[in-house]
Amino acid sequence: MWIPARVSPLLRTVAMFDDETLHKPLTVTEQAALYAEYEKLYAAQARLRQEATRFGAATNGPDTGLSESSSPESPTALPSRQAAALAVTGKKSATRLDQVRDLQHLAVDNAEPPAVRGQAVEALARVDADGKVNPRWEQVKLAQLLAVLDEIVADLGQAEEVRAVAVDAASRARDAEATPDGLRRARQGLEQVARLRKQAKAGRRAEAAARRDAAQVARIIRGEIGWWEMCEPDDFWAHADEYTRNLVDTYIAGVRGFAERVDAARSAAADGHLEPDAHLTDVKTDGQEEQR
Repeated sequence: MWIPARVSPLLRTVAMFDDETLHKPLTVTEQAALYAEYEKLYAAQARLRQEATRFGAATNGPDTGLSESSSPESPTALPSRQAAALAVTGKKSATRLDQVRDLQHLAVDNAEPPAVRGQAVEALARVDADGKVNPRWEQVKLAQLLAVLDEIVADLGQAEEVRAVAVDAASRARDAEATPDGLRRARQGLEQVARLRKQAKAGRRAEAAARRDAAQVARIIRGEIGWWEMCEPDDFWAHADEYTRNLVDTYIAGVRGFAERVDAARSAAADGHLEPDAHLTDVKTDGQEEQR
């Protein structure tokens, strides 16, 4: 058996299990724990193989421990998950063992509600008793997602639209006749919640950018107020060159167009009974305030 030189003692011990050990009856949860260690082993093996063959390095060498070739069904020719499952169970049962590992993590994850952890513990015990993994895993995952939806519903800081979606998704998931349907509905609800949150975040970013732009306009205006009193119009026209005259004409046309659009926006806001932001309604000039 090839064993990578750079693996932990635990993985080395796992790799050296002899046929007698591997053929002893293991519970499903024991298989899952062994599967996890074998997956680490084969992942380490794959990394070393990649390092050994990188940049045209020899695939055989005293330091790599790599075999000359691998048959299509040999562990080294399979993804780490499938290779690990094959080594432990003799079958390509990686998905089943991944579900058991997921239950094992949920059973000890303090971030999960106690009810979910309790269901995971009970599910693992039943899995060892009857070997039925997928139905147990689906039931616990549904409980986990329902707990997330219920938490969103109870959070008054969430947007009303988000809470409404969570209420509907949780209700539809609980009313489902079969666990897979409930799981699908709960996932769809959480995906919709995620989309709404993403849209709201994008909206907040756009609003923040608009606020910054409006504040920048106010700063520019404050810096330029009174420039029209610096020079008599007759003197300006007599002494300004054509470029400067065109510059003033462009400035005036731009300000006039902007003022017209502001008036239109003000009328639309009035029709819709929308109030503009208070900190943007006034522009100070010479200590006085003028309503824009």
